[in-house]
Amino acid sequence: MGFLSNRVERSDIKAGDHIYTYRAVDGALYGFEYGVNPTIFIAKVRGGTCTTATSYDPDTVIHQAMYPLQTGFGNYDVFQNNCEDFALCCKTGILTLAKLGSGVVLGSDGRAGNWVPVKTRLDLFD
Repeated sequence: MGFLSNRVERSDIKAGDHIYTYRAVDGALYGFEYGVNPTIFIAKVRGGTCTTATSYDPDTVIHQAMYPLQTGFGNYDVFQNNCEDFALCCKTGILTLAKLGSGVVLGSDGRAGNWVPVKTRLDLFD
């Protein structure tokens, strides 16, 4: 993966990888980057392609994903609880909490919303 493109081939994808696509543009697959240098993170043209957070090893990522897949990750919401929130939680243990009114909304990462969330690192399972 590089500075301008994170494009990956299907044959290069491994279990536990976090991938995304721009279906309306080209349908190609891209790899989400973890542990990115803060300078590179800020310089990225497109948001939602990388994070400075480090990723667990692939076996842990898969382990982290199994519990929410069986018990649920909450109701899907394009702004507050989406597939990227799920992947980020599985890959890093970071679950984003946004306090709205008197309740706490799980999975709200602030990309599409207008608030700054509190991030909490979790180990979902021992």
